[in-house]
Amino acid sequence: MKNRFWPSVVFLMLAVSASAQKKFTEGTISYDVVISTGSDKPKNADFLDGTTVVNYIKADKSRTEMVSPLGTLTTIVDGSKNSIVILKDIGEQKYMITLTPNDWKDANKKYDGMSFSYEDDEKTILEYKCKKAVAKLQDGTTYTVWYTPDLTPENKNFQYETRSLPGLAME
Repeated sequence: MKNRFWPSVVFLMLAVSASAQKKFTEGTISYDVVISTGSDKPKNADFLDGTTVVNYIKADKSRTEMVSPLGTLTTIVDGSKNSIVILKDIGEQKYMITLTPNDWKDANKKYDGMSFSYEDDEKTILEYKCKKAVAKLQDGTTYTVWYTPDLTPENKNFQYETRSLPGLAME
């Protein structure tokens, strides 16, 4: 199964550090989700094909909105208050879930112990030179991430699964 997130916008404000890397401290990142399971029979992941994910980041706060054919999922992380709120809007049902940092870590435990292997492949995405990394989860699941080392997110909470990358995940 291939899951790909295509960024369509990466810009608002960048704070420049002393090195060649730029700290990504505030901005909006949009991804289009393309699911290709390679099967004639629909799989659960196929329901997410065509989903959009928009991340709004400002310092230690972030809001991620995932709009899919199934509904809307909004995750709000406030690092200064150590609070995480998840809003689910599925049909006529609406939910609000409040999490502590420990709850958030538990909700993302499948990424604990995840490792990245870095490859020499490169490509350009939105004028950023990107490098290829292959993520491997504890259960053996792997997926490819293209990231740019030219931008390093100050707030890594909005992309929990790629927060240990040495740069910003672009695809």
